[in-house]
This record gives sequence, C-alpha cells and structure tokens, in this order.
Amino acid sequence: MIQSFVKWRSLGIGMALILVGGCSAIPKIVSVTEDHSVRLVSRPISAPAELAWRAKTFGEMTVSRMYIRYHRFNRLSCRLPVPALRPYTTLPPNESLLPLISFYSGPPVPGTVTFLTGGDIFFPHFEAAIASATNRIAIKTYIFDNDVYAMAVADLLKARNQQGVQVQVLLDIIGSRHAWDENHPESPPQAESVNTLRYLRKDSTINVRQSRNLWLSSDHVKFFTIDGHTAYLGGMNIGWEYRYLWRDMMSELTGAVVTELDSYFDAVWTQAGWLGDIELLRQATARRHVYTARPGDINLYFLVTTPWRHYYFRTMLAAIGGARHRIYVENAYLWNKHILYALCEARHRGVDVRVVIPMETNIKSIQGADRISANTLLEHGVRVFLYPGMTHKKATLIDNWAFWGSANMDDLSLHKNVELNLATPDAPTVQALESIMLAGQDTATEILDPIPTRTWDALKSRLADLL
Repeated sequence: MIQSFVKWRSLGIGMALILVGGCSAIPKIVSVTEDHSVRLVSRPISAPAELAWRAKTFGEMTVSRMYIRYHRFNRLSCRLPVPALRPYTTLPPNESLLPLISFYSGPPVPGTVTFLTGGDIFFPHFEAAIASATNRIAIKTYIFDNDVYAMAVADLLKARNQQGVQVQVLLDIIGSRHAWDENHPESPPQAESVNTLRYLRKDSTINVRQSRNLWLSSDHVKFFTIDGHTAYLGGMNIGWEYRYLWRDMMSELTGAVVTELDSYFDAVWTQAGWLGDIELLRQATARRHVYTARPGDINLYFLVTTPWRHYYFRTMLAAIGGARHRIYVENAYLWNKHILYALCEARHRGVDVRVVIPMETNIKSIQGADRISANTLLEHGVRVFLYPGMTHKKATLIDNWAFWGSANMDDLSLHKNVELNLATPDAPTVQALESIMLAGQDTATEILDPIPTRTWDALKSRLADLL
C-alpha cells in the first residue's frame, strides 16, 4: 500500500512538473517517477530508512551550519589579523594524520598510482586501454554524454564488444539526462539528441544499467577498469568538455586496488538491479579482503560517501583540523560551511592554506556562492586563486597526504551523493600531486582584494549550503 501511495504521488508530481516544464521535461520526470515508485520495490527496507537518515542529517547540518556562521566565524574574526606562516624548508611528516584517516578508511589496499592531468593526456590512455582489452571493460560514471566525443567512445566500446569483450556500463541517469539536454556550447552540433543508454545497447550485447536515484541523490563516482589489471579513477566523465576544454584529473591504478574496484563495481552493479536490499545486506556483512603488496606498491586508503556513511567529510574535517604546515585545495564547488571554517581556522594556526577555484563554474544558477566563499577565505588570510575557465579537478594536499577522487566540497558530495576517493602518504605520489597543484596555482590568478558581490549572491550561497 505504501509503495502504491508513493507511486501515485510521484505520478501526480510528475504531471504537475510536465505542465510547468513542457514536453522537454518528460524524460526526466519519467526517470524520477520510476526511481521513486517501481524501483522502490528493490529497496523496501533501505529506502525508507535512507529517507529518515537524510532527514536526521539535514537537521543536524542545518543547526551546525547556523552555529558556524553566526558564532564560530564571529569568534574567529576576533582573532584577526592572522598570524604569520610557519616556516619550513622540508615538509616534516605529520604522523598524527594516519590514525585519523585509517579510522574512516579501514585497512589500506596496495597498488600503484600515476596521475593523468587534462583530457588530452587521459583520454588517449583510456582509448588505448579499451582497444587493447581482451576480457572485460567496466565503466562506472556519473555522466556518459551524447555529444560527438562521447559517441566516439560509445562506438569504440561497441566495436570491442562485437569482438567478444564483455562491456558493462553503469551510469547515473540524473547526471546523464541533464547532460544530454545541455551539451557544451563549444562542442560540435549534432543533428539530433541521442539517448546514450539506447545507443550503447543497439546492435551490441553491452550491459547497461542506471544507478538508482532514490530521494534525488546521485552516484557521482567515476572509475573505469580494464581486464582486472588497470583502472582509472578521478573526476572525469565521458564528454566533450572533459576531453577538450576543462582542467581535470584522473589517476591510472594497477595492483590489488584494481581488484578492489572491480569488487566495488560488481557490488553496485547488483545493487542497481532488482536485488538492491539483498546486496546491501551482503555488503554490510562482508569482510574486507586483505591483499598482499607487490614490490613497488604503495598504500592506498579508500574514503567513501554514501547516504549512510560520510567518511570523506569526516576525514577532511579531521585532517584539516590536524594539519600543521600546508593545505592545498583545488575544487570547483567549495561551498560547505564546515570545510570553509576548518580551512580558515587552520590558517589562524599558521598553516599555509591555498585554494584554487574556477573563474566561472558550470552551475550558473548558484555562481555567486563562489564569490562569497572566496571572500570568506580571503578575510581569514587564505590564499585564493581563480583558474581561467573551468577546473573540475577534485584534489587536496594536507601536509604529507594526498587526496583525490570524485567528491566536491559541497553538501551534495559530502552527505547526499555516493562518492569514492583515494588517499595516500606515499612521498613520490604526494610530490607528483604537489607539482600538478602548484602548476594550477601558477596558471591561475591570485586574488588580493575581495571580489565585488551582488545582492543575490548571499541567497545563492544559502542555496549552495543545501546542495
């Protein structure tokens, strides 16, 4: 009876939105209605529990945001001006971060890491890996676009599938449908809009599933595995802007970490089917596999976000709070008040805090939130850099630790979406990411004075708090 009520209620909402949004909204409305009616059948226990947990988290975060905005930031302002930076010639290790991070991540997984910055570097690697695959290609992405470049990748996957390679694609339908309707203005025009789901299935045996978007959440994770020996994880979706326009980063992984990602893919693949709650129960009772490291492997720590587990958020707060020397952040959506306060408070402790954000984000409706965040950071001595164009990279350095993956620094990524990030204290890997982040700072323009804001920017900042 409950499912029937939800179904008819969703259909009623869908009809109302169609009247408001017109026929172009029909595919999105159908998808949302399906997620909150038919697909609830596979999640009869976890779906209502997840909604209750979301309500609890929303209440807690709303109260704590108000406390930070009206009390803690006021107290921090009383400590102005900020102190001088702590000088150091070589970065000493911060041993206190390991227990903080391992508490949320669990045991590390061995593997190797190579950073691939920019679509011109990553996608040729990715295409070559697809072309050389002999057994299995697993694609886990937020957006599989329908522009010219995404269709070229789809054709490559279909060609390999026709040659006997198993291809599985798991995409987020909310993110993908939005991208299908709004291709980047600089991408080559197409004669008609293509449904990538149908295109991949046509004349092939490619298995395609969509992540369940219960309560309007998204599966924002992006990684691809090839034959169980190579994986790519980071912030890039499959589309024109990621290939040719935006600054972004993926990591090429080998070793046991690929096995762990394949296991993760199999779990979320099953969870996206009709055995959702059964798979969740299996995951909850499964033991973490212990891997044997090869020579040259490093320790990699998995940090996840799910509606139930906000481990990346907790890790970031703990690591920023424990930082002693430096914090470098490059993230397009730096809106979370808890993270902003933690960065400002770290600067008041004498930590070198630097932030790179884009000149303009791709989310125009809340563009002004970046200005509010930048001015808040500037007021408390944080160095803020504006990257020309769009940087979509999600990377952080905290003392001798490197963090990267899919998560933004907004409430959506830190509490509501499904996200997957990696961390490591391996010195060569940290140095490699440091070089990439310093190059981004050199390309960007450092802000020395507050950015002029408009009346609506404060309202957009409040809206960004919820997103």
